[in-house]
Amino acid sequence: MSETAFSDHRLYLLLGVEAAASLAVAYTFTAMAGFYTFTTLFLATVVLTALGNRSTLDASMNVTPGRIGTWIVFMLSSGLLTSVLTNTLDFPLAGSLATSVLIMLYVYWTHYSLEPQRA
Repeated sequence: MSETAFSDHRLYLLLGVEAAASLAVAYTFTAMAGFYTFTTLFLATVVLTALGNRSTLDASMNVTPGRIGTWIVFMLSSGLLTSVLTNTLDFPLAGSLATSVLIMLYVYWTHYSLEPQRA
């Protein structure tokens, strides 16, 4: 059995455990709590898998420390802008989140289009 096949089976098993845990939380508490549990566990799995395959991701996505720093700044800016839109301008949470993500994606695209050598 190859390393990839073992890795795939391990990920499927982990996904099954996550689903079972989220169903248990949904049964014990609420369906939304189960959904949030599954989403959190799934995103943690994605991040840990990406960190485990970091060299492959770095090579395929042309990731540099400057880009990682820029991504972190844009994510923090999205959170800050969401807070400002929600608390100051009385946007609903979903609308402020969508607006801030779209604004930050536009700024991100503009940054990399105008200054590609610095990113």
